[in-house]
Amino acid sequence: MNKILLILLLIIVGFNKLQSQDIKIGRVVDFETKKPIKVASIHVVGTSVTVNTNALGYFQLELDSTKWILIESDEYEPVKIKVPTSKGFQIGLNRIILDKNSTRYEKGEVKGNKKIGIWDYYDKPGILSMRVDYDAGQILYIKNDYQIKYPVEIDGVYIESDLDFQPRYHGSWAEFYRSMNQNITFPKQAFRAKVDGTLYVMFEVDTLGHADNFTIIHNIEKNCGEEAIRLLKLFQDRWVVAKKGEMKFKSRYIMPFTFRVIKDSDGSSSNHRKVSVMADLPVATMLYEVVVEASGAF
Repeated sequence: MNKILLILLLIIVGFNKLQSQDIKIGRVVDFETKKPIKVASIHVVGTSVTVNTNALGYFQLELDSTKWILIESDEYEPVKIKVPTSKGFQIGLNRIILDKNSTRYEKGEVKGNKKIGIWDYYDKPGILSMRVDYDAGQILYIKNDYQIKYPVEIDGVYIESDLDFQPRYHGSWAEFYRSMNQNITFPKQAFRAKVDGTLYVMFEVDTLGHADNFTIIHNIEKNCGEEAIRLLKLFQDRWVVAKKGEMKFKSRYIMPFTFRVIKDSDGSSSNHRKVSVMADLPVATMLYEVVVEASGAF
């Protein structure tokens, strides 16, 4: 008899617990048109939980009103809100509009060669990646990729970890690579030797956002590695510090550089000296490749 009562009690407790689950149903819409946003992600702040809206803009999560959620969608400004107490709620997102005085990738005001106020940065046109308040010296927003872990130094060893602020360039990646391509040169010695190959530069970013400890991996010589390091040092103090909660971490990057001499001006092929790299690289965040090409004669 006692066993039967115990089973009944467990069933009742389990049922009551199920009934107490707080299921929230939300909808994400365009603030102006009120039309549903079909591709929006909803991330529960401080957890690994992320869901997406359906074709009608709806999503469902088991939450309580003490939690915060971050809503993001391409071409819209992100919104971070505390979970409403109501079972159902609607969130309107404002579409990002670049004014005529902005570039495709940066938006803000400059005074006396100094950035002031709030700046928005876009890695892709119309997709907000970073927002910075230069007056307050504060990063207001970084678009997170919740599926990626980043290598950071913990107890002297680089391991991949989930972060609140992932390490990245302090600005638009598109502008970063544009500036690199404008400032890099093909070393004369490398051109004359018809060097054609890929090298890697590894560097670290400390907890103050300063890049240092530049190391050339698989150098192709003829001053190519030195030119790559010279270029990266132009951006030495423009990096976001890796952060989780209040903890800051040192991070590490590797950037590939390919130097290539293309066909001679008369249409004949140069006698390239190919360099092939197959060795494993250290644990680090891999950046996009920079390709440097040269033709003709110095």
